[in-house]
Amino acid sequence: MDPNQVRQKLGLDTGKKTVFIFAHIFWDATFFWGTDLFENYETWLCDILRVAARSDHMNWVVKVHPANVVKNKRDGLGSEHGEIEAIHKTLGDIPDHIKILAPESDISTLSLFPLMDYCLTVRGTIGIEAASRGIRVLTAGTGRYDGLGFTTDFDSKETFLETISHLQDLPEMTASETELAQRYAYGVFKVRSIPISSVGFEFRRDSTAQLETWIDVENQEQLMQSKDVALIGDWITSAEEDCCRWDIDN
Repeated sequence: MDPNQVRQKLGLDTGKKTVFIFAHIFWDATFFWGTDLFENYETWLCDILRVAARSDHMNWVVKVHPANVVKNKRDGLGSEHGEIEAIHKTLGDIPDHIKILAPESDISTLSLFPLMDYCLTVRGTIGIEAASRGIRVLTAGTGRYDGLGFTTDFDSKETFLETISHLQDLPEMTASETELAQRYAYGVFKVRSIPISSVGFEFRRDSTAQLETWIDVENQEQLMQSKDVALIGDWITSAEEDCCRWDIDN
């Protein structure tokens, strides 16, 4: 979607910089991947919203995680998403400079990057994607890509909250920081992945996200001789923490 269309659809003030808050699903197990500045994902979100409410010199956009749609469908829930409930509970009437991007929205995350000046996440994958595009990322937890030189990290929630209240004072990402993020993204998304060819699987692109699988070999012998199975086996027997394919063109 064209950036101007997205900006108009969200109702953003073109004279202000824009902060995107990528809300985590409150029940997501990724909270236990490292050390966190906040007690939980909900506290992190609500504390940010309180800062945002008094910071109308910026556009603030809360992107609610799209997995909520699948979870509600799977569990037969018709209630409001937990993150949206927390937003209304914290803010009451939502100020004009704060926008909510619902999980049902047809706006792709890829369409948001041209509008994004700052990205707030605890440790979401979006932090890698945004930083590799030269967008300043502020984390609130360890365990994934913090401390590698391309994110802004913190030792306390007080420092985190103080910093986001003055985001305009942060310098833009340097070319070297962006390159670091791009190198890391290449390693995570390309080098560490093993393309699966003998067995296929795909999630339906609807609210059910039902997993569909199929087999592209005729028998067990062909399966065991498949390159992807051999790569997985080699990695398991190597006892290496990461699987790194440096010959990704082969």
